[in-house]
This record gives sequence, structure tokens and C-alpha cells, in this order.
Amino acid sequence: MDVVVDSSSLNAILRTRRPQATSIEDGLTARIRRRRIRVVVDKRDGLTSEWCQTCSPEVVKQLMILWTDLGGLHYLRSQPSLPPQLRRRLTQLGFSDTIDRLIVAIALCTTDRHIVSEDSDFWDPRDPGRKGDPRAPVATLLDRDATISVRTLQELFRHVPAS
Repeated sequence: MDVVVDSSSLNAILRTRRPQATSIEDGLTARIRRRRIRVVVDKRDGLTSEWCQTCSPEVVKQLMILWTDLGGLHYLRSQPSLPPQLRRRLTQLGFSDTIDRLIVAIALCTTDRHIVSEDSDFWDPRDPGRKGDPRAPVATLLDRDATISVRTLQELFRHVPAS
């Protein structure tokens, strides 16, 4: 399954690691290792640059090398963009962050169309309490108009078992 992982999810993954751990192993990497998940990023490194800004650049680079070695990091061949009508509708809902829009555009270029996020903006930018609510306005719009599912890490891990 191809997924687009936002920086809040990557940060959550990295926070769960034990500080003394010498290897990177987490729920997402375990699924990548078993070829259950592949992380998709843009060819201009907009998303990976955001990961480096949000998380430790050294750890992000190690993770990207590991995922690449495992065949679990895929770069799009062309730079994605949002269709104007979807961009307009997202803006009306208060969804205007540039990187968040890039994540949606990347997801549109995948077959599976899954976004993994811990950022409440992917559900309702005006109500952080709706994170994870599939009936929230942004999640509903993405599902209905772009066939993109938005999941938290916990939901992804329930949906895609590690084994």
C-alpha cells in the first residue's frame, strides 16, 4: 500500500523510539520491511525537507536511507499539483498550508491514495478535536471528491497489520 506520511506522523514515530536505541525500528518501518507499505514523496523533496525541519535532519536522513534500502521509499517521477477546483474547495474549508496541499497532491498521484497524519487540519482545520473523525469536512471532501483516505498512525496500523 502506498501512503503519504506527513511530518507530524513522522515526528510521532520518532518520539516513540527509545533514546538509547541504535537502530531505527518502528511500526511503520516494520510494515515497510514486510513490504506492506511504501512511503511516497515528491521528486523535488518538498515533503522530505519538511520532515527535516520538523524532526531531526540526521535521523530523517537515516530513516530515508533505511526505507530506500528496504524498497519502501518511492519518489514520484513528476511534480504533483492540486486540481484548481479541489484547491478552491480545500481553501473554503480553511485548509491552506502549502505542505499539507503538497501531501494531498502527492496522494493524488498514487494508486492507493492514503494520507497518514497526526495533524488535525486533515480532518477539520477549525476544530482540532475532530482529528481522526472520518465525517470531518476535509476528510469527507478528500474521500468523496478525490478518493483519498486520511488516517492517523494508529488507524493505519489497525488497517495494515505488521505481519
